[in-house]
Amino acid sequence: MRLWLIELNEFNLSLLHEAAELLELTTLQKILSYHISETWTADTHESGALEPWVQWVSLHHGVPSSIHKVAHLGDSVPSSLSPIWSLLVERSCRVGVWGAMNASFPNPSSSSFFFPDPWSSKEPAFPKELNQLLEPLQSIAQNYTNQNILSLSRSLCSLCLFFIHNRSLSHLGLIVKQLWQGWRAFGSKPCLFVSALDALSTHLCSHYVERYDPGFVLLFLNSLAHAQHHQWHPKTLSLTTPLGHTLHQLDTMLNRLFQKIDEQRDIVVVVNALSQMNTHHEAPWILYRQIDQLAFLKAVGIHEVSVISHMTHDAHLHFTSPEACRRAFTILSAAKVDKLSLFEVEAYPQEPTKLFYKIIQTHPLSPTALLTIEGKAIPFFSLFCAIVERTGRHTQTGTVLSNRPIFPKKLYNHELIHWIKELPIFQEGELAKRESRMA
Repeated sequence: MRLWLIELNEFNLSLLHEAAELLELTTLQKILSYHISETWTADTHESGALEPWVQWVSLHHGVPSSIHKVAHLGDSVPSSLSPIWSLLVERSCRVGVWGAMNASFPNPSSSSFFFPDPWSSKEPAFPKELNQLLEPLQSIAQNYTNQNILSLSRSLCSLCLFFIHNRSLSHLGLIVKQLWQGWRAFGSKPCLFVSALDALSTHLCSHYVERYDPGFVLLFLNSLAHAQHHQWHPKTLSLTTPLGHTLHQLDTMLNRLFQKIDEQRDIVVVVNALSQMNTHHEAPWILYRQIDQLAFLKAVGIHEVSVISHMTHDAHLHFTSPEACRRAFTILSAAKVDKLSLFEVEAYPQEPTKLFYKIIQTHPLSPTALLTIEGKAIPFFSLFCAIVERTGRHTQTGTVLSNRPIFPKKLYNHELIHWIKELPIFQEGELAKRESRMA
């Protein structure tokens, strides 16, 4: 018996039902026939606590955000809290974790594998060979607004070397084929790359499951969340649209994953932590981003800084001195566009050379809009660009689908792990029996 925790980030249940029927997505149809529960979070304010990197920490550690205090992508979880996989290792269970957001593994075992999300810059993967894959993905993810051809080429070479060393060129070939088909149909839309990364994660997680035979497997998939945010337009459920293409690819990769699952013996839990709702009826919400983070900072007089970009409109800044950090805080806090504050800026009292900042203006801006900063008036769109008009936003509700009647009909998302910990497979006696059978 094995527990599969498939983290299908932010999926909208109604959209899945509609897509599974219209596009004949057989694996999603199977999952949608599972037992269903509704989750809830008391957190509110999107781009605040109602974000996936906050809610997944709540779910993994069994506590709400008011206790774990994690607010941003890449933040560390307090050492006093242990994720579910660490608790299972303490019970002698082999575990496999792939892609979990804001995740760490404080007590790894030689019989487990772990691959963090690419924005967790302080967390290594293991076995060590996986760092040859993680490091170039981290470089691309955390520097995508100031990439140069040389660094990108190095990252791509490192990725190729990983597949060569691990004799996984067939996996790479499938991903390249998927990207090529998507590019021919839709051009270079970001959702195609997110979908390809999910397919890569599914392939490699399955490979390491075969190698390590864990009793607990966590796989995080983000492509549908991205497509809902950016491509969820009315009448978009066909294979000729980016959203339909994403859903079809998701069903294909889940089908490959389910070939590794024994549904008669295994427990399968599909969860989203929080959901999204479509926003076509709401006022436009525009996502803006710096064209080049370092170029922007230099233009406004901020130096001695390195940047770790996050997924969209925010980043962590690291300075060479507390003085440089304080000066940057003052400059960025005073920045305005259309006479409104442009950034939210946060300092870290325990880390005096670190700042977090994000763009908080989301209303449509005139092409002649001016950024006012440090006594200067700079054309806003000389340093920033509009990425997308959002088509999906976060909600406080979520969904759990499981092939066993495990959970109550309604629960807080941070309560999910408490129910999982009560499953017979994770009682010490059952684990000991499983390990002895594998020996």
